[in-house]
Amino acid sequence: WLDQVVAHSPHRRALAMAKATFGDLSAPMAPPSPTVWLAKSTVSALPAKKGRRLYGYLPYWTMKGIQLHWDELTQLSYFSAELGSDGNFGPLHGWGSSSAKALIKTAHSKGVQVTLTVTLFSKSGIHNVIATAAKRTALVKKITNLVVSGGGDGVNIDFEGMAKADKANMSAFINELNTTMKKQLPGADVTLATPAVDWTGAWDYDYLAEHSDGLMVMAYGLHWSGGPPGPNLPMASGGPWNHKTLPWVVDDYVKYGKAKNIDKFIIGLPLYGHAWPSSSAKPGAKALAKGKSVTYEKGLVEAPTKGGWKWEPVSQSSYYVYKTGGQWTQAWTDTAKAFDIRVKYLDKRGTQMGLWALGYADTSKDVWGSIGWFMDQGKPAGGGTDAGATDGGAADGGASDAGAQDGGTSDSGAPDSGAPDTGTPDTGTPDTGTPDTGTPDTGTPDTGAPDSKTSDTGTPDTGTTDSQTSDAGSPDAGAPDSGTPDSGTPDIHAADVAPSDGSSPSDGLSGDRPDAGVAPSNLAPAASSSGCAAGPEHQPVSGFGWLLLAVGLALLWRRYTSSRRLAAGSSCGGRL
Repeated sequence: WLDQVVAHSPHRRALAMAKATFGDLSAPMAPPSPTVWLAKSTVSALPAKKGRRLYGYLPYWTMKGIQLHWDELTQLSYFSAELGSDGNFGPLHGWGSSSAKALIKTAHSKGVQVTLTVTLFSKSGIHNVIATAAKRTALVKKITNLVVSGGGDGVNIDFEGMAKADKANMSAFINELNTTMKKQLPGADVTLATPAVDWTGAWDYDYLAEHSDGLMVMAYGLHWSGGPPGPNLPMASGGPWNHKTLPWVVDDYVKYGKAKNIDKFIIGLPLYGHAWPSSSAKPGAKALAKGKSVTYEKGLVEAPTKGGWKWEPVSQSSYYVYKTGGQWTQAWTDTAKAFDIRVKYLDKRGTQMGLWALGYADTSKDVWGSIGWFMDQGKPAGGGTDAGATDGGAADGGASDAGAQDGGTSDSGAPDSGAPDTGTPDTGTPDTGTPDTGTPDTGTPDTGAPDSKTSDTGTPDTGTTDSQTSDAGSPDAGAPDSGTPDSGTPDIHAADVAPSDGSSPSDGLSGDRPDAGVAPSNLAPAASSSGCAAGPEHQPVSGFGWLLLAVGLALLWRRYTSSRRLAAGSSCGGRL
């Protein structure tokens, strides 16, 4: 079953059809000798563009007359150099030719890296070339020679159908390839193509991401040509569909590849679909034969002549149907609307973007408008970054600088947004106390020494009092609280909010447990357990107070003896 899936993989089928139709468009360079090892390259790879990545596969059969969008692209990968199961290269499809080198020269003038895709679509073949350390080292040397000799900036390893038994071998191979190629070609970009669904658990996503420059996730073909008609990359499942989806693919990589590696996940979007002879025109119909590829541009031309576009709301996908000689055909490929939904989703998740394949939608302004929007979201504010030191001078109060952003250390002080102070500076010691927001006291100031703890029992100040409400309670004669005040910002949330993307707090986004919902300690205290409202703190009574109390008791006793009874009261504030 897995061999059948690999046999119908988009990359393998496209390559096989192109070879049968076009052959090899140009004479390639000779494959590298297995015994020759190049001296360390005197050149470096072209530095990659800053910001988000747009990684596009460029098949050799689409190169003639293609319109490449250099402003959006960051890397294009020349597809492909075919590796045999014996570890030797077969057809290189023009890599190393004068036309390939002219393409690289143009790409470099636009700031775009060119990598070479190395393909191998055989489970036994993959095992054979990476099964031992000696075989891995020999293959690493061949690939590095081929890339450097052809003037490339790196490599994309596209091995499909790998068995779980080769999981550790693949990890060791990629680690060695990444290390060796960067030594031979400083700045080289090393990536690998990985499946939308790892059906057999053969891929160590997190290790591979951390020991390469990225995983080009082939998130397409979820309705493959050998299956029933349906959307190539659905956004959701449910009747009549029961399949994986784009959100599922991204979640799977975040879970097993770790959220911290999100920048290494290059999610490939399809610029093609399939058309199947089907049992009816309704979504969910059975396929009567294998599907055939339909590029984005072919669909735009064909759909209006065959009944027009239809929309499938569950998967958020576009399709069209037509009948030929009594036989229905369902063609599922994206419109600009469907493609833009997927682009917006990748922006929301913060991944990189890949495309299969360049040349399938190069004349579409809508598609490249969406891609351009995506790339703009990842650009640093204000343009490129300035790697120099920060300006240590005073703030510039003039108009804003429209130039590149200063990427150095930021000023730690808050900006002065007001007009400059033209008066004489205050040379006195600053007042560190809390400002008095009430009406100022116009009376004669008290010239005596300030109280330290004991309340002032002297003659009160006869001036006008502050307009603020005074504390009616007795002064607190006790020592002040000597504990350190809580200088931190209070937590105003009772509990953490779940991530907006629906992921669980234990998905690797944070190592901390979520807040258990305990109210922060700076909230109002609970009511007294006695059932009475909490009153002011108990204060000691002065000698004059004892005299008043004695007089009061005497009067009460006198009233009692005159046969008037006290009204019963409760312990919680009942009246006498």
